[in-house]
Amino acid sequence: AGLLLVALLARDRRPGPVVSGRASAALPVKPAEHEAEVVLVRFVLVTSGAQRVALAGDFNGWDPVHTLLENADGRGTFAANLWLPRGAHEYMFVVDGQWMPDPAAPARIPDGFGHTNSLLRL
Repeated sequence: AGLLLVALLARDRRPGPVVSGRASAALPVKPAEHEAEVVLVRFVLVTSGAQRVALAGDFNGWDPVHTLLENADGRGTFAANLWLPRGAHEYMFVVDGQWMPDPAAPARIPDGFGHTNSLLRL
């Protein structure tokens, strides 16, 4: 069942984060340290006309260029796989320089500056 889950994760086109506990050769290598404490998450944003989509969050210092998403299908389905530690993570997408919350996020939280961040609990 684990291999099937990996195959589904790699082909999943649904927007929003998808969580899996297994890795395959097509996905980033799982960190050796604290293996039980990290989870593979696939972030997906479907947006037409975008040239560059990045993921910024508490897991990468809110850097708007550090984690770029790949235009997986060439038609605006941007995706990236990340190993994240268990716990709550705030994040936003940066689409062509414009910050936006994940429209498919399971939850949102005020950012303290009048906007909302997407919230993912692992």
